[in-house]
Amino acid sequence: MKKTLDFKTALTGQKVETQSDKLIREFQAHAERFRQAHPDTDDTREIFEGWIIQKVAALQLAVLELERRLPAARGVSLKAKGIEV
Repeated sequence: MKKTLDFKTALTGQKVETQSDKLIREFQAHAERFRQAHPDTDDTREIFEGWIIQKVAALQLAVLELERRLPAARGVSLKAKGIEV
């Protein structure tokens, strides 16, 4: 049986709610700046898709960097221990 890291215990409803609110405000500010720079574009979905792809890419890079740094700092390989990240 493979072990998995349980991130659910690290997240509380309030933390998720607070971060969600922050992201909503961040997107609204981005959309406003985008519309000012591109007045001919007002498709909120299109603006959101571009913004969220950038967010996911940044998140993916951060996770990959953590995966690279943390085990090396501890001298441990999570994959060798059978833990999926």
